[in-house]
This record gives sequence, C-alpha cells and structure tokens, in this order.
Amino acid sequence: MITTTINANDQYQDLLALIQGGFTKVDGTTPLFTTDADGLFGAYLLALPAEARQHHTCTACRRFMETFGGLVTIRPDGSTMPAIWDAASAPAYYRDAIAAVEALIRRAKVTGVFLSTEKVWGKPVTGPWTHFAVTPPPGHVFRPTTRTAF
Repeated sequence: MITTTINANDQYQDLLALIQGGFTKVDGTTPLFTTDADGLFGAYLLALPAEARQHHTCTACRRFMETFGGLVTIRPDGSTMPAIWDAASAPAYYRDAIAAVEALIRRAKVTGVFLSTEKVWGKPVTGPWTHFAVTPPPGHVFRPTTRTAF
C-alpha cells in the first residue's frame, strides 16, 4: 500500500495509527494468544469499496494479518478481545473492513500462547509503500533464557 491515497476519503494513515495505537492498549504484561481465525485478509478486502480492493491488495499486509492479525487477549470473564483491531475506533473509510476482521477473530477459538522475539511485527515500509505493522511493547518481545541444549 502506498502512502498516497486513491481518493479523498481514504484514511490509510489513520488506519496505520489505529493498528499501532490499538495494540499499545495491550500492555507488555498482558499475555497474547493465537487463534484459529482464518481468512482475515480476504474479509478485510471484501469489505472495502470495490474500487479500493486492488490498491489494498498487498503481500506484506496479508502476511501481517496471517501472522499477527488474529492475536487476542483473554478478559477476566473468559471472553477474548482482539489485540490489534477495534472497529469502533476505525476511520470511517475502513470501519466495515475492520469490523469484518474483528468479527472473525471474536468467533475464533484460542489455540495457544503467542511468543515472538521480533522487535517489529510486520514490515512497516518497503520502498515507497507503507504496510500494516506494530512495534510491540518491550514486555511482548520474548527473550529466551535457554542458550543451548546443555
């Protein structure tokens, strides 16, 4: 996705800020969990206006959604909450697309604990293109203590 817009209503930079901002609401001590959420990127694209879909088709963003998009936290009552997406706060242009993604995640089952040693999740920029990515709080960057099998 390039940094320019395809029309005056495209609020892509606001969407990128939502993705990072939504994730920063999850503090570094709250465990993250993987889910069996599937088809997130397809749901995102299908909920965009038809004329915008080709412009938003991107391998880096798809990879981000497949790897990190389905992450959740678990509330004290046992319900799950998407770690990144918040349709209520999404820019109007993307609200339906983010709502579609969020709905899939809310129906998904938890499959495990999420750990990553990466300091940036996703690929924020490639050439002139900007993509979905987050910089997790330091508490969510896994630091393995075992160095060798010995």
